Amino acid sequence: AARVWYLFVLATDNGTPQRQSFCSLRINLLDLNDNPPGNINQIN
Repeated sequence: AARVWYLFVLATDNGTPQRQSFCSLRINLLDLNDNPPGNINQIN
C-alpha cells in the first residue's frame, strides 16, 4: 500500500520590504518488499 504526504512551507521575514518564499514537498512511501525483516547474523 502506498502512502502520500504533502508538506507545505511558507517562510516570511520582518524586513522592509517584507519577503517570503513558498516550498511544497510530496513524500511517497511505497511498500516494495513484502518479506519480513530478518537477521543476517544469528548469535547463539
